[in-house]
Amino acid sequence: MEGLSYIAGARLPCLIVNVMRGGPGLGNIAPSQSDYFQACKGGGHGDFHSIVLAPWNVQEMYDLPALGFELADRYRCPVILLADAVLGSMLEPALVANEIPAIRRTPKPWSASGRQGRANKNVVHSLFLDAEELAAHNAILQSAYRDMRREVRFEARLLDDAEFAFVAFGISARLAWSATLQLRSEGHRVGLFRPITLYPFPEIALSELSQRISGMVVAELNSGQMLQDVKLATNRSCRVEFCGRMGGVLPPPEELASAMRRLIAERPLTDNAHAATCT
Repeated sequence: MEGLSYIAGARLPCLIVNVMRGGPGLGNIAPSQSDYFQACKGGGHGDFHSIVLAPWNVQEMYDLPALGFELADRYRCPVILLADAVLGSMLEPALVANEIPAIRRTPKPWSASGRQGRANKNVVHSLFLDAEELAAHNAILQSAYRDMRREVRFEARLLDDAEFAFVAFGISARLAWSATLQLRSEGHRVGLFRPITLYPFPEIALSELSQRISGMVVAELNSGQMLQDVKLATNRSCRVEFCGRMGGVLPPPEELASAMRRLIAERPLTDNAHAATCT
């Protein structure tokens, strides 16, 4: 954790791949999404953020690292590829380029690459013993984090006419998509909202969606970590339910579909802040 904080403080580009497993402690090697807080809410001391990318298939496991390197280079920050133990061991078709994609690199006048004709030396560090100097450095970091907001990415599936939506990332989104198709075959107008950037979180798009649908089911392999960001984004504009599993247990799509059917059946209720864990 201190290493991650140091990377952010020193403004060094870095790509980290975290294939999440069950926890806390030694836990197990089964799939989980319980590192959401760690990745999206800091992961070390100090006021810093990492960009967090959430793939949902093998294709994105191949494509997103190149994007991650570019974003890390552009904003001089850690980028975390947040996958899970299903994606980490999954076999499925993917389109692989004949050549490794070229990564767009930004100039690095700050780097410790030898003076190369420069009059002054560069020092890369995160140590600012003077409080005012550290405050000024933090202001530079916060400006970069505001600029990161332009990197929001998400996918919307079958949401144009939807009355209800699943909100899920990673392998949970795959399960929610299967549940969505099942519910559509039953005549329910359900769609899927999938954040690809967990930080910056697509809060504006999710807020706009919440104002034109009746409810959402948030599906995660944890106790409800992204759920908090969804509730903040929707701000009680629609009803939000939660369907989650912990410890590495994967819920079948039918379990998610059942949670959505309950939400649809309870449409007249007005308690928009309600959330119930699936059993």
